[in-house]
Amino acid sequence: MNILLKTGPGLLDLAAFLDRLDRAADPAVDADFRMQAFREAVRTLSGSDGDRVGRIQMIFSDPRTEPTDGPAKSRPAGRTRPEKPGERMMEYIDMHAHMASRTTDDYEQMALTGCVALTDPAFWAGFDRSSADGFDDYFHQLTEVEPKRAARVGIRHYTWLCLNPKEADNRPLARAVLEKIPKYLDRPNVLGIGEIGLLNRVTRNEVATFQDHLDLAVAHNQMILIHTPHLEGQIQEEHGSSWRPC
Repeated sequence: MNILLKTGPGLLDLAAFLDRLDRAADPAVDADFRMQAFREAVRTLSGSDGDRVGRIQMIFSDPRTEPTDGPAKSRPAGRTRPEKPGERMMEYIDMHAHMASRTTDDYEQMALTGCVALTDPAFWAGFDRSSADGFDDYFHQLTEVEPKRAARVGIRHYTWLCLNPKEADNRPLARAVLEKIPKYLDRPNVLGIGEIGLLNRVTRNEVATFQDHLDLAVAHNQMILIHTPHLEGQIQEEHGSSWRPC
């Protein structure tokens, strides 16, 4: 009985949520894939066939690995603005989106605003990695995991691979990471080598790692993505606070 007492408030919260949806009277709610899955899960809970946990996990899972037929069909309900009859929402490609640090809700919000594709350059994790082995997991995420997350809402995911300039000063790490990159270059969503550049302290080691990336791109006939230095603060000091980037 203790479990029933603990879950009771949660059931009341669900009841209140469904009441709000009923009051909204939005026909798009029933067509939303999340609500369809939720209602099917409730029916499964009420059934008596056993293995409810496993079946509900499958209900909330998506086995697809390819993007859906069209973003307009796969976007969740609740667009940021309604479309007029005969009007299409403007679609766009996000050229620079680090999705490894984003939640699934961010993918949904991007789809709601018309995003149909994005490029996700390899970037710094916010800390220096302790070994090159961690990059295998990161490159797997960029080439396998993120395309599947994006496909659920009809977004095509593309990526660029590199050792970010933030860690380029560590030459042993750089050499070990660059040796791993070629085996990922034939993945269908990989566009080339990037984002690379001279962004950190611009030491001899950083320059050498930048050159190694260029050599790798040439050797494998890959495009490169250059990230220009963050100079806004320095330029504003020299030209005044009224300066703004174009």
